Amino acid sequence: RRETAAKLMQACEIFKKDGYRIKIWDAYRPLSAQKILWDHAPVLGFLANPNRGSRHSRGASVDMTLTDKDGKELEMPTGFDDFTEKAARDYPNHSEEAGRNMDYMTNVMIRCGFKGIRTEWWHFDDVDANRYPLLDVGLDSF
Repeated sequence: RRETAAKLMQACEIFKKDGYRIKIWDAYRPLSAQKILWDHAPVLGFLANPNRGSRHSRGASVDMTLTDKDGKELEMPTGFDDFTEKAARDYPNHSEEAGRNMDYMTNVMIRCGFKGIRTEWWHFDDVDANRYPLLDVGLDSF
């Protein structure tokens, strides 16, 4: 989504000004890929049922973290795709630094038109995601 990409670029500029970069793990995911993931690992609360659709399959979500200017990942609450309660934004035992980094990243993303989800500190949805249709365009089309 061009609109989502523009919001992400706005966030990138803020992060860059503050001395950081983003590292994207996952963004657009074709609906057929979402179905494969669901068939192999239907983790409730972490993976969207393809029958309802994922905002990733709308081209309006990003899974990300922050790095320093040299590409070294900042400390965050967990690693990527940690499907435990420790990945939740409100988990009470995050280190102070991980919490501070997560909150900074979240605040910038919110200012730029995204919202997080409770269960995954790394996941951000464009606030307009539900306006976009589900897509099943293969990545080789880009």
